Amino acid sequence: MPGKLLRRAAIAGVLLGAAGCTPRPDALVVDPRVQPVRVELRRSFGVFRRHDEPVALSECGFYEWAASAEGPRRPYPEEIWRVVSSSSSAAVPALRYGVVPPGFVQATPAGAAAPPLQPGHRYIVECSGDAVGSAEFEIPERVTRPAPPLQRSPD
Repeated sequence: MPGKLLRRAAIAGVLLGAAGCTPRPDALVVDPRVQPVRVELRRSFGVFRRHDEPVALSECGFYEWAASAEGPRRPYPEEIWRVVSSSSSAAVPALRYGVVPPGFVQATPAGAAAPPLQPGHRYIVECSGDAVGSAEFEIPERVTRPAPPLQRSPD
């Protein structure tokens, strides 16, 4: 009887511990060391065996923390590039700054190419789709390697 009670208490503890675990938040992964900068939105799945997987992106906006000519940094970032999916079936697993994926439209800047990202400048990227995420990054003074090719998910 004491062994049975001990087993039940252990099982209850494991189940309560798993139920009380807070899932990891969605994460926007940015690689500023490649050109063009690559972003991927990842979500944590699983209760006992957690793993991260990329999730589809349907909108991304890039912002720059620009300093004004008169003094310190502006109180808000300026949007420099935004792409939006033109249909629900046009989501992508990752994207590169300045490259409009098939099925997307460029919202900002209208009618012009994305401005180049400058070394030493601070940027924010916010993306949404099947999850949401944001990240701050800085372009290093020297880019170390070209961006690897994007892999398409099997449909």
